[in-house]
Amino acid sequence: LDTNIGHILSSLKKEGVDKNTIVIFTSDNGPAKYSQKSHSYSRNAGSSLPYRGEKYGLLNGSVHVPGFVYWPGVTKQNQVVLEPVGGIDFLPTLCSMAGLNVPGDLKLDGQDITPLLKSKPFRRIKPLQWHHYNSTLHDLSSPRAFLRYKDYILCGYYKENKPIGRGRWYPNHMDFLKNSELIQFKLFNLKNDPQQTQNISSEFPEIFTNLSNQLKDSHKELQEEAYSWIKEANAVGAKLKSEK
Repeated sequence: LDTNIGHILSSLKKEGVDKNTIVIFTSDNGPAKYSQKSHSYSRNAGSSLPYRGEKYGLLNGSVHVPGFVYWPGVTKQNQVVLEPVGGIDFLPTLCSMAGLNVPGDLKLDGQDITPLLKSKPFRRIKPLQWHHYNSTLHDLSSPRAFLRYKDYILCGYYKENKPIGRGRWYPNHMDFLKNSELIQFKLFNLKNDPQQTQNISSEFPEIFTNLSNQLKDSHKELQEEAYSWIKEANAVGAKLKSEK
């Protein structure tokens, strides 16, 4: 990995664009526990310690991945940022870096994180969230969604806790997702409990209620906006009918 990143940086320097090129490195979610038994997938093996979770899950160890930003003249060498960010932050951040405005008609959940890269104060307006439709593929105890607010993580679970297959968007899967509700929630403090073993919902009722309502509202909103086989089929049928 170091060698190939070195090739990229050397190529930028050779082309004379190393001083005005931003390089961002991050990773897919993981690690993949199943890869331990398969040589072909061994490149995905690893550990999420000190956190708990794996690929296809929605615990902190499932989504906590490395991220590096090289912004010549702006980012400081060996600077470590502990504030969590997400892939949804890339679009507004890159626009800001390039001096561009985000199109006004776009509804974004992410934020511009350039203040973090400039060692300036940053305040997350909408808590980071993850919603994963097949998050119970290998572990039925894994949540379907979670929200992070400061050191708190709120996990949400469906009424029916069953796997629906990996990487598939079959009609029955979509029907399941469109009609499933988040009915159970657990609250964890990641700083005190990185393994997410202690549900502290009853100890912090106000935080628990507030975050639960936010996650439920976001889940309903995503369900309304998500792809629907029936909706799309009706739209195609109406279009074909009008063209006849």
